Amino acid sequence: MINEIADFNGNENLRKEWQTWGRIMSEDVIRTLSPQLYADLLDGVDVKFQWHIIVIGFLRLRGVTTSGGRRYADELQICLNSRRISPPVIDSGDPLVNCHADVSGCSSLGVYTKKGRKTCETEFATCMQSQHVRITSMPGCGIAEILVDLTVRLQALRLATRLATPPKLAYGCAVWGGNDLVKHGKLLYEMPGCVEQAAHEMFSTIARDYDCFVFVIPGDAALWGLDARFDEHNTAVEQIAMQYGVLVVDGMPCWQRLTMKHAGGWHATDTPDNRQLMSKFLRAALTAASSTRPPAVWRADPGRDPPPIPARPPPAITVKAPPVGFPPSF
Repeated sequence: MINEIADFNGNENLRKEWQTWGRIMSEDVIRTLSPQLYADLLDGVDVKFQWHIIVIGFLRLRGVTTSGGRRYADELQICLNSRRISPPVIDSGDPLVNCHADVSGCSSLGVYTKKGRKTCETEFATCMQSQHVRITSMPGCGIAEILVDLTVRLQALRLATRLATPPKLAYGCAVWGGNDLVKHGKLLYEMPGCVEQAAHEMFSTIARDYDCFVFVIPGDAALWGLDARFDEHNTAVEQIAMQYGVLVVDGMPCWQRLTMKHAGGWHATDTPDNRQLMSKFLRAALTAASSTRPPAVWRADPGRDPPPIPARPPPAITVKAPPVGFPPSF
């Protein structure tokens, strides 16, 4: 385990950078993707100086890749093992402020009034501190429809900002509630091949075309009142995402707290609390996506130069005190 000052060849600044990176990543990524694991780690062991090691292991299990398709955990491990390379830049401010973000999903992404369906787009824009965000809720849609919507929106953004310098970063979020696994209110016994095919297409194309992308599964079988096979289908889609290094976030910490129009229903009531809860969750999911996608210019080799080892101050010159009873010679 590389966490002691000696492990970093005495470079205290480099050690501090890695530990700071690990702490921020634990809050932005582990706490969002696995709240229970985060809580257990805080309660179980002293992780203050080990977060960078834990985070690398967590990213390896999740199969997260860089924009170039490389395993992020492997790249990070190369840096850490070198004892001389800094982690990716993490002190450049909030990357989500004034960003372009597209969120597309099914009816579970909407909030409902007596007159119809709305979204939390206004609250989301405030939470993101950006007016360039869009939320689309499409009742009955599946992965294929979400893929088409995000593709059209990203193409429009790239066309509108093609002359921008530097290029505008685009953040994408797909919220998939499993509509294409249900027919006439009943769960299909087997996951349709078209759903699996759409998942492969989404994760191999649009998920990579966005600068940062996250796939959210908002609920499980118990929340929606479906057979346990629903969770098996969700797991299958999540595993496909992991094959392509796409980040998947469990939406249960949000959706299980929403006030629904009907017990066991899919549709959240339009209330200020629901809109705030959903918008904050979506921001956290996009933050995790941003944190797990290092800057395009970052490479494990050669990486950034490490911070310099602070120069040791010269030893203080002290004058020995004369023996007791003898006057000093000066």
